[in-house]
Amino acid sequence: MQASTHPLDEQLAALLQRLNGTEPSQALPTLVKYVSERTREGVIAAPLEALPEECRAALPHLAVVGKPGDYKPLICTDTHIWLYRYWLYEQRLTACIRARHTLTHSFVPTDSTIDFDHQQQAVEWARHKHFLIISGGPGTGKTTTVTRILAELVEQGMDPARILLAAPTGKAAMRMQESIRHTKQRLNLDPSLAERIPDQARTLHRLLGYIPNRVGFRHGVDNPLPADVVIVDEASMIDISLMTHLFEAVPAQARLILLGIKIN
Repeated sequence: MQASTHPLDEQLAALLQRLNGTEPSQALPTLVKYVSERTREGVIAAPLEALPEECRAALPHLAVVGKPGDYKPLICTDTHIWLYRYWLYEQRLTACIRARHTLTHSFVPTDSTIDFDHQQQAVEWARHKHFLIISGGPGTGKTTTVTRILAELVEQGMDPARILLAAPTGKAAMRMQESIRHTKQRLNLDPSLAERIPDQARTLHRLLGYIPNRVGFRHGVDNPLPADVVIVDEASMIDISLMTHLFEAVPAQARLILLGIKIN
């Protein structure tokens, strides 16, 4: 394994070497650079098997490495190692998902299109489940399914103002708006119903209430979103930090629907 030369990795390694104590560890810089590099690549739980044997052998003797539940810069299990912040995000997100529903329904098309029966099943799930995933590539029918869900909810009397639409980026939010508007026309819905179906999407940062120079957002556990339904497109683009803040901001009684997550 080649050590990364990214300045952030070097600086973090130097900091943790100082925090580790008076006796320098030859293994620690390699370990820290490896975990930091994997985290920047989006792999927050770095596999230990990719580390040299001398690094793995040194783990129990490093003061900056702890086990789950410890307050240490690095958290390690038998198989993986995290930066503490991202280990904590994973725990918070896991707790949110478990609290939302003991059984998460995933809607995964198996071919190039989502047929009517699958769409109807998703609509039925959206009536009762607090967490729903609609997965599939471009052209598989995700927007059609979501538009039918929106039509069903509005027709049943839900306040359209309590249905919030969002995406990770401004471009993705614009695509979501255009797709829903186009689909409303294509489905030949009753004009009065189509007019009430929400199609205004915003970025997740705007939805959650981004506060400049702050890690958190205006909306969260103590100030949830004013919503009965939150639908988020391009969910596979969302990193664990933003996803955790999203889950914590959605009221427990509200429905959260994620679009576009790839499920292997």
